[in-house]
Amino acid sequence: MLRALYPFVVAAFFAHFIILSYARADGSADLYRPQEVQDKVEKDKSTEDKPVEDYKALKAPRLEEAPRTKIDRAPDGIQEQISGVDITKKSIIQYEPFNFFIKPWRKYNSKLKDAIGLEFSLAYTALYQVANRATQGEGRNQAASGIWDFNGLWSVLPKKWGNPGYIGFRSRSKHTLFTDIPPNSLAGEIGSLWSTAAFFTVNNFAVSQLWWEQHLFADKLIFRAGKLDQSNYIDSFNFSSSTLFFTNAAFSQNPTIPFPGNGLGAAALFQPNDLFYIMGSFGDANGDSSTFEFDTFFDDQQFFTAVEVGFVPLINIVGKGNYHIALWHSDGNKKNNTPSGSGLAITFQQSIRNNYNTFLRYSFSNGKVTNVKQILSGGVGVYDPFNKGLKDNLLGLAVSWGEPEDQNLRAQYVIESFLRLQFFKSMQVTPDIQLIMSPSNAPDENFVAVFGLRFRVAF
Repeated sequence: MLRALYPFVVAAFFAHFIILSYARADGSADLYRPQEVQDKVEKDKSTEDKPVEDYKALKAPRLEEAPRTKIDRAPDGIQEQISGVDITKKSIIQYEPFNFFIKPWRKYNSKLKDAIGLEFSLAYTALYQVANRATQGEGRNQAASGIWDFNGLWSVLPKKWGNPGYIGFRSRSKHTLFTDIPPNSLAGEIGSLWSTAAFFTVNNFAVSQLWWEQHLFADKLIFRAGKLDQSNYIDSFNFSSSTLFFTNAAFSQNPTIPFPGNGLGAAALFQPNDLFYIMGSFGDANGDSSTFEFDTFFDDQQFFTAVEVGFVPLINIVGKGNYHIALWHSDGNKKNNTPSGSGLAITFQQSIRNNYNTFLRYSFSNGKVTNVKQILSGGVGVYDPFNKGLKDNLLGLAVSWGEPEDQNLRAQYVIESFLRLQFFKSMQVTPDIQLIMSPSNAPDENFVAVFGLRFRVAF
């Protein structure tokens, strides 16, 4: 049904690009500027200009505030997790119960960074979900799991040398807590077409990422190679993390794209200016996050390849946006016995001043590589929703529609809302609710409600 909207969505993307480009060339509308020019303009303006004050606040660095124009644009990427640790952030309770560990840990981290350019971060995220009923599978309606992350980033070639180079790595462990299944498996129990929390699976301790990143030509070209997570590079946006934002896969991932497990691959970003970028990536379609073996890359020679073109304007007084189109192809996966296929993903994302971040996404796949043929989703995030000066508090609301690959199944609708609270400086607590209407794999159910509670501690 929504396939008819295909050309209109593409046309809207290019129309937006043409309008903004004409406004800049004509000079009749000061819609966006490169960041360094914007900084100078803001500095020259009077501090009594309230809109400017608000806009300057918008540019204060925060983990999920600005659309990613670096090569790794995922909000929970290695660099983002490390830079996002801030022991000075405001929280509901200013007392920090983990100071006995955090202070010596950060002090050691700071010394290590100053000495050899190496820094670390630790994070633990736990999620519990319960459905009001479960009529499929074995009828289990509760799921819980936890994730340990240990991240490292080593500046081997410092930026002062001209072309910086980095080594990044992540070790990860995923486990169930006090239920029989992890949240990723709850979808099969309630008949949902896609996961209610795809990221929360079970995995033994493993090195899930290890890569070299090289910057060239004043950061206009960035190249990364090694054991990669392909979902960090293609169709990633501000809310694509179930450990920080929405947990339902319709919003935190893209159910139409068959991202492989982390395996050997490479990615490259070319960004000639502050407005445009092109990203390309490829990797082993049979990759496995839980192992450090690369035999399938050379023996099977089945690859996942993708390219993305993006427009990232800084719209004056409003904020930064990311409008991109991604094309992908998968050669199939022998381990999962999935066929080859290809598809398209489009994302419009726009921040509005310092408090709102909106998104609209559409994607389509063919070849039966996933069980979702197409999906449309949109939503908004409201920072500091109670105006208490707590910028890491976040209220999110999103809706989605998805068409199954199996035409005998009905379309599925999802509404999700969450409230993320910065309880301590190091801890976030996030209650969440999902309403899954017309679950595709439960034809006798009108809707299923899934309640969730997430805890996250980051050092």
